[in-house]
Amino acid sequence: ANRHHEYQPADISEAELMQHALRLSELEAQQRGHVVAGSLLADHPLQEDFRDEDDGSPQEAAEQRARLREEQEAEYQESLRIDRERAEQEALRLKEEEERRRQEAEELESKAKQAEAEEKARQDDIARKLEEAKSMITAEPPPDEPGRLQFQIRTPDGRRLKRAFRPEDTIGQVYAYACVEGGEVLATREFRLVETMPRRTYEDVN
Repeated sequence: ANRHHEYQPADISEAELMQHALRLSELEAQQRGHVVAGSLLADHPLQEDFRDEDDGSPQEAAEQRARLREEQEAEYQESLRIDRERAEQEALRLKEEEERRRQEAEELESKAKQAEAEEKARQDDIARKLEEAKSMITAEPPPDEPGRLQFQIRTPDGRRLKRAFRPEDTIGQVYAYACVEGGEVLATREFRLVETMPRRTYEDVN
């Protein structure tokens, strides 16, 4: 505690007393300043420690970088997996498409061969029928031959066939003539010879 001294000698002047009082005031002000500064420093003793914690320790930074690398590696591996799956699916799609096209080509080729074989068989059958029909036809009788019979045959395609036959010729020979002259139109179907007036149907007895 500060002691307050009173000086009352008779030989001290008023000016000296004033100077003495000013020195005492300065000392008291200095003491109060030290106390306030010490209090301010005491109120924030951990400021430097907080800065150290905000910056983070080297170990924590290393762990954070390691986690980031792991996350990036996991994302990269996932991207690779997705790309592989897409590539596998595309390869499977292309393989299935190629197989489908191969099967379609085989089916088309098989159908073409079958159609070709059927057409050849049909043409062979027509040729056989025409050859058989030709072998049945005899020479046409001359116009002045007695007893000759004149036939006029209208085909399904609108043509009119005219020819004379002898009385002894058979109805099968007339059918053969119609088949030969009618060609494929009559050789590939069943037909009947019909007399219009009077209406009469002649069956092929050959």
